[in-house]
Amino acid sequence: MGVLSGGVYGVDPTSQRCENSAQCENQLTDGAMTINPAGGLGLFNFGLLDTHFSERDREVRLIAATASSGQSFGFGVDETTALMVDAKAPFENVSFTVLGEGGVFIVDMSKGKEDITHSRNGSKRIIAGEASYLPANSSGQITLGELKLTLESLEKPASFKRNEQGKWRQESGNLCRSKGMIRWQNGGNIHVLQPSEASRFHKLRYCAYSKVPFVIYD
Repeated sequence: MGVLSGGVYGVDPTSQRCENSAQCENQLTDGAMTINPAGGLGLFNFGLLDTHFSERDREVRLIAATASSGQSFGFGVDETTALMVDAKAPFENVSFTVLGEGGVFIVDMSKGKEDITHSRNGSKRIIAGEASYLPANSSGQITLGELKLTLESLEKPASFKRNEQGKWRQESGNLCRSKGMIRWQNGGNIHVLQPSEASRFHKLRYCAYSKVPFVIYD
């Protein structure tokens, strides 16, 4: 069961030492995800953050958490990669740059939506928004709630082996070849990437892209 079926909850996770469900607090369904609604250290107030990202196929996890938390943006930072942020008062405006060997995945839910329907067969969830994957030297801005991105070329882009890539990065690599709709199934969910006129692509040793509309449903 995937995170779309399991759900996202603002509670403490169930203890790994919990063996008897009758004695466990916060007993959750398989595939459920927990988040801290209050956030972390308060150093980054422009969206959710996740790490060790594309290698562990965490795109859908970040999308679901961003949508359920009511945040507009989520940022997933790859291993050996950094997101350098320049934020000055007023904090409605921020700029950032990607540094390192990997990239940063960005989910934009500012104009997206999440719908949940219930029936006797259970609940169904659908999430729609925009996704981007920026390589090093790329940059972006959030100005008055609007995300603007610039894809940049690398002289020596990182090379990811197939077994080091999550399913999302493997499948989204087809975007740079076809620039058309990509659809795949994984973890009980259907994923659809449908480029628009605003979408941009840059073929490195992997596919970098910006502002690609997505739909995920279970």
